Amino acid sequence: MANKVLKALGLGCLGALIIACLGFSYVIYQDTLIHWWRPVVLSLVIAIGSGKFLWKSWRRLTDTEAIWVNYGVHTATVAALLIGIFFIGNYFLGDQSCITYQDVTITRVYREKHYHTKRISRRVYGRGSSYWVYKADVELPGRGSKDIRITEKRYDILAKGDTLGLAVRRGFFGATVIDTENIKYPTKSRKSREKSHGKRDYNRHNRIKGYND
Repeated sequence: MANKVLKALGLGCLGALIIACLGFSYVIYQDTLIHWWRPVVLSLVIAIGSGKFLWKSWRRLTDTEAIWVNYGVHTATVAALLIGIFFIGNYFLGDQSCITYQDVTITRVYREKHYHTKRISRRVYGRGSSYWVYKADVELPGRGSKDIRITEKRYDILAKGDTLGLAVRRGFFGATVIDTENIKYPTKSRKSREKSHGKRDYNRHNRIKGYND
């Protein structure tokens, strides 16, 4: 009985580890300039290939001789670990002091409604209260489009066509990382900039008119 409980706990911890690795990887991927499928495919290839030799090692934990169960557990675990190691290691182990800036143009400023998870009963979860996530799409030279998370305050300031100083650095495994803490944003609100542009245009018009008169 105790042995079964330990195995159940072990599988539970393993599942939590897989979810944590994939969850952290997804969050960090949003600040990493790489096609997501590249590290995912490489991790799956290694996991599937190594499973040919190591799937039997999981029989003690899964308590079954079924090859598809053990092979599946091995593949999911190893792939999740490798994906996590890549994204987490690339982000945190790289040289965080060597930051460069790229001028990028905002193509869209928007917000998305998300929902908290609410626990209904012991094993049942549902949709809870809503909250807003603020984002801006930027056009990266030679890399296509990328969305970045912004605060509500910056959502009120930024507008399509604005230029940002995107702070980037080289990650530990070579994938470029966005340093969100050092991005250079416009400091004036949209209305202030529109008013400033309008005033400059008005003064320019009067200068031209006076010159012509």
